[in-house]
Amino acid sequence: MTTVDTPVRRRPIVRAIEGQELALVVVIIVLCVVLSLMTRTFLTASNLNNILFSVAPIAIMGIGMTAVIVTAGIDVSCRWAARRRWSW
Repeated sequence: MTTVDTPVRRRPIVRAIEGQELALVVVIIVLCVVLSLMTRTFLTASNLNNILFSVAPIAIMGIGMTAVIVTAGIDVSCRWAARRRWSW
């Protein structure tokens, strides 16, 4: 008697947003809608420009550190760059 192996179903690498990720996206969208309805200056070009310029250094370091973590490397220069950037 022979047994037939059924193929194992694997999850695709690219998956849809589900669970906690979906809840986080919904919360961010709700906050943007509420803040834009409560204040006149939330969705203005100058405010969005200020937000993007404030987040840019952290986002760049985050993307770099994500690449380092994915490739299983170690990088200690990010802490030095952050301290140099925000030192008073």
